[in-house]
Amino acid sequence: MIRIVAALVAATALAGALIAYLVSYFGSSGGPRTFVDLDYYRAALEVVVAQQPLYAALPYPPVAVLVIAPLGGLPVVLGNALWTVATLIVGIVLAIVMTWRSTRARHEEYVDRWELLFRGSFAALLLLVSMPMFSQLSTGQVTLFVVALSFFDITEVVPPKARGILVGVAGAIKLTPLIFIPYFLVTGQRRQAVVATASFGAATALGFAMFPSDSLFFWSHLGKNDQFGDPSRLDNLSIHSALMRWLPAAGEQTLVWVGCGLVIAVFAMVRARKHYLAGERMEAALTVAASAVVLAPIAWPHYHIWVVLVALWLVTFPQRRHQVIGVVIFAAYSMPFLIWGQAFFDVLVLIPVLIGLFGLPHRPAATSKDPTAPHPEAVPTAA
Repeated sequence: MIRIVAALVAATALAGALIAYLVSYFGSSGGPRTFVDLDYYRAALEVVVAQQPLYAALPYPPVAVLVIAPLGGLPVVLGNALWTVATLIVGIVLAIVMTWRSTRARHEEYVDRWELLFRGSFAALLLLVSMPMFSQLSTGQVTLFVVALSFFDITEVVPPKARGILVGVAGAIKLTPLIFIPYFLVTGQRRQAVVATASFGAATALGFAMFPSDSLFFWSHLGKNDQFGDPSRLDNLSIHSALMRWLPAAGEQTLVWVGCGLVIAVFAMVRARKHYLAGERMEAALTVAASAVVLAPIAWPHYHIWVVLVALWLVTFPQRRHQVIGVVIFAAYSMPFLIWGQAFFDVLVLIPVLIGLFGLPHRPAATSKDPTAPHPEAVPTAA
């Protein structure tokens, strides 16, 4: 009976959060809510239609235009609503998949539907009330969809022969997911690395075919876009920005912050390989994903959704150590951080750095073998 009540409470709370989001965004009597990035995307589409240079309007690989293209054919309010609903659905699906993988990793051969409803609803609720998800929803960003492509690939939701495709496509839209190609290599997933590279190349080639001059300009000017203004602004949660805030002389030296990023990336790969060889495949992928969010010069709050997923993964384990670390991480990314000042912002940069340097907690020896993937090419099956 207690299990049923807990499940219904969690599901009701999740439904309440969804309703609160929708009412907040579309129920205002003051008129339609402004979504900064959705308006930004629409302006980029107008640049494409006018056949003007795209780089200044959209600092993504030009093939990303295909993702945002539907916005150009919809009324603003309808486009905003559909984008927000799609974002909420994808967020819930991410939480459900994480719950499924956690259940499998814990060797739970049977979990009744009420327990699954409680776990899935609770995980989805935590994700929706996190600061990165709030940033994603309030701006109308494309980031969550890119994260989802990579997430479904590395969690092996897709069939074995297709693994790597979504990572390559995600990397062609935003470059950060390309970190999974070396991850595939260091963990012995060579086929996935080849497939990811090929799909990235195919998507990029499509961009060149559709936008040849824009694609050439973009790929020949990587890292040279300065439209984001002051690199030390507080909501930029990257290593580069943190250095600019605390040690401006070091932050201004490209070799310094790039070198710091490379060190963290190498450590993350080493930790990921150890996790992977121990059968901790989710820990391996999440270590790389979470640490990668701070490596680029720009890391807005919604990029850190990966870190919230790390917290969700840890809090679902029965071991106290896992739960405490997960709760601490989640609390850091859920507080009203704007009132805490500069030092707190940089804690949000430090957490992914620590994940990269030290990895995630290991599972107890009896449950370290991940039953969803006894072999790199195995198909995950339902419990």
